[in-house]
Amino acid sequence: GTEKKKKSQGHDSLADDEAPVDLLKISERMEKAVDFLDNAFAGLSVGRASPELLEELQVEAYGEKTALKNVAQVSVRGAQLLIVNVMDPQLIKEVEKAIQAASSLNLNPFQQNDALHVPLPKPTKETRDRFIRDCKKKAEEAKSRIKRARQDSLQDLKKKSKSVPEDVAYSCQEQIQELHDDAMSRVASLLEVKEAELGS
Repeated sequence: GTEKKKKSQGHDSLADDEAPVDLLKISERMEKAVDFLDNAFAGLSVGRASPELLEELQVEAYGEKTALKNVAQVSVRGAQLLIVNVMDPQLIKEVEKAIQAASSLNLNPFQQNDALHVPLPKPTKETRDRFIRDCKKKAEEAKSRIKRARQDSLQDLKKKSKSVPEDVAYSCQEQIQELHDDAMSRVASLLEVKEAELGS
């Protein structure tokens, strides 16, 4: 077929419908990796009570694993205490087990009436170092996801490159790289902020 004349907009940026690969989808994949890290970091705070510390822990409930926030409500009482109200009293033991199993948190919940009380230990240097190591690990995981999104999309582009004008392919490649660099720098700054917070 005859090539459609490309709109004269230089080849710095392609409209989504002109790109041979789905730039929006690639951007979303990278965005998800950054969100994953943001959420993971929300659950890592040293010695400061926040519901996010526990909400994503996996609890064995009715024969399958589910996030703690689906079976319990976590509230903060003071700077060093979390209260966990379990919706189904039969699950209290399972929720308690999940909290104890979160080894990096080092928590010892105890039951009072129908709720679990979770005192937060004062952070030691060792705890802070362990949290920082955990953060770096999560950041590496996010970076791997971003790199994978970039590799997949470049391979996809390569497969289509025979039917795509060279300047379009080149422009598309540049945009993928830009999305990648942007996501990577956001991961780096999230990590930097979190390390500063944990170290203080």
